[in-house]
Amino acid sequence: MTFTKSIINIVKAVEAVQRIKPEHRGEWHATFFSRLDFWAYDAVFDTRLCDRCAAYAMTHVFAGSDLRGIFPYLMIKDENTIEANIHPNCRCYLIRKIG
Repeated sequence: MTFTKSIINIVKAVEAVQRIKPEHRGEWHATFFSRLDFWAYDAVFDTRLCDRCAAYAMTHVFAGSDLRGIFPYLMIKDENTIEANIHPNCRCYLIRKIG
């Protein structure tokens, strides 16, 4: 299988999962960027906390569909944790909110 066909198959699989109604996905669904996914901003509150991270911590909860626009350098750590990467050496995370 060529690289292009592999990418096309991956995109089709992701689209198929996104079309499944939430009630049929079970209690947990790892779509990350769906409007049905919610993420809490978890900042490290100490003397090194920057103003931007403090402001995001005050907002606290973000819809998955907004993440790419707000956090363009995010990095998925695992199914429940995303590194925010607001700036170099950022220690803040987005934690999946379930329920």
